[in-house]
Amino acid sequence: MAITYHAGRRIQGLDSEKTYLSASNTYNSTATANTFPVTLGGGSGSGNTKVGFEVSTGHSLVGQYLNTIQVKLAKYGTVSGTGYMSVYDSSGTLKSSSSTYNLSTLPNEGSEAYYTFTFSPPQSIANGDRIVLEGGTFNTSNQVDLYGESSNTDSNTNSVRYNSGWISESASDIHFIATTYDSITINPQSGSRFEATDTRKIYYYDAGYTVHTFTTTGSDTFQITSGSGDVEYLVVAGGGGGGGGLGGGGGAGGFKTGTVSRSAGSYTVTVGAGGAGSGASNSNGGTGSDSIFDTITSNGGGYGSGEGQGNGGNGGSGGASGGGGANAGGSGIAGQGNDGADSTGNAKGGGGGAGAAGNIKASANIGGAGGVGLQSSISGSATYYAGGGGGASWLSSTQASGGLGGGGNGSESTGYSGTANTGGGGGGGGELSGDKAGGAGGSGIVIIRYKNSTGIVATGGTKTIIEQGYNEEV
Repeated sequence: MAITYHAGRRIQGLDSEKTYLSASNTYNSTATANTFPVTLGGGSGSGNTKVGFEVSTGHSLVGQYLNTIQVKLAKYGTVSGTGYMSVYDSSGTLKSSSSTYNLSTLPNEGSEAYYTFTFSPPQSIANGDRIVLEGGTFNTSNQVDLYGESSNTDSNTNSVRYNSGWISESASDIHFIATTYDSITINPQSGSRFEATDTRKIYYYDAGYTVHTFTTTGSDTFQITSGSGDVEYLVVAGGGGGGGGLGGGGGAGGFKTGTVSRSAGSYTVTVGAGGAGSGASNSNGGTGSDSIFDTITSNGGGYGSGEGQGNGGNGGSGGASGGGGANAGGSGIAGQGNDGADSTGNAKGGGGGAGAAGNIKASANIGGAGGVGLQSSISGSATYYAGGGGGASWLSSTQASGGLGGGGNGSESTGYSGTANTGGGGGGGGELSGDKAGGAGGSGIVIIRYKNSTGIVATGGTKTIIEQGYNEEV
């Protein structure tokens, strides 16, 4: 819902003047989704670089502010690149574009599915506007299908495509589901102060997000009971345990974040446990456990190895080596984390973090810091996750810092554990008055959120609603 303030007026004390409408409108096109009358790219749509529909006066979207649009898509052959929806006016000038989607992940023909694109801020729709899908890379043997009906079911809209110029397809319509906001005029009340200084301002209501947080190790379920649309995720695996008896720091759990489109159904969630710290001996720590959301898996962090136990363990991020000689840190997985540090001499290196590799020893006596993690605001607050564990120090009370994001400190005594629900690696244990144990890795976390405007209703984990309120359209 958009709010229009009077042209040339700045209203003072608006909190007492505004009219609030919390619900958006939803429009379903009259066309069904039984075929694909227009295609983007090759095949029957060779040369089409934009496909969608145009609207005229009398259509439900005209005069509204388009927030989200859901269309049914499939691919034929191999496609690549990102696709997005755009709004062009009747002269062909671009008004705005939506969020994007990776077209290579679309299902094949016969398994078509709904995908939701969001305009932020919402875009006003006028007579003659064209709402189209574009983007991606194609040739004559592959295409993206936009589903609709091979008949004109609404006289105020029809399919449109761009192939060296705009072409209207008056005998077909596109199937879509859209959410919009109304335009509302607010009149200043008697006694309000205002200044004739500002030009026309438009505000829109952002309905915010619903967040589902999973923190208990083991299997759980995220279930969408109704609705469909884009779902953001953060999946962090359990961190690796630190090595003992002058051990290397444990590697952070794998870190993955992104957006997928999901519809009603049950989706598996698994929160990985942190790897065990080594015993009070020169032994290796344990590997962290994987965390999972549906098809998305982040791998557990690699263990830090103990003194004389060879290389650090591989994982989402690699654990550092404990050594006893020159030994290599474990390898991290590209897209999830980084390598653990190599170790030489008595002080040991730090485990890898999601944002950087583990650091080699700071000096002959002080262990290396764990690699820094990465920050995410998916929960509603900016938080670091997946920091590597610090390496053991030798004959020094100075601890080697764990990486920002829950990594445990390395010590000349017992190593510190990674912070729970961060995926931080455990710190390496020293050998003050005998071999000391490494710290355990921190458990992982899975966070899922979606915009309230999608209409998704879901259960699972700890559910939190983040309200956003009114924002100015710029």
